[in-house]
Amino acid sequence: GFAAAAPATRFLQAVMLSPAYRRRPRRLAVIANRARERTRMYAQLQTFLNSLKIPFLTTLRDTQLYVQATGLGVGIAEIDDSQARADQEHWRRVVEWIEVQKHLIRAMPGWQ
Repeated sequence: GFAAAAPATRFLQAVMLSPAYRRRPRRLAVIANRARERTRMYAQLQTFLNSLKIPFLTTLRDTQLYVQATGLGVGIAEIDDSQARADQEHWRRVVEWIEVQKHLIRAMPGWQ
């Protein structure tokens, strides 16, 4: 099954089966960090997430850009470089998803 496909699937199963999550479920999304997209494990993770209707937001690539940004004392959003644009787009997806979740929470009945 999918449980053996990747540590990420085991982690998600543990979260979803935990007493805290079962008492108060939250919206989940996945960000793959330094994952190789052309692997069987990556495809299995996508299939697993689709089966649970968990959004797969993006894949953060393994790049020296983060090291360079740290050395400059900036975030990757502040780097004006054609190579940084793809990574900035990945982070934009994450930020947008978080903003949507905050809006949905505020729209829930009983939100103070």
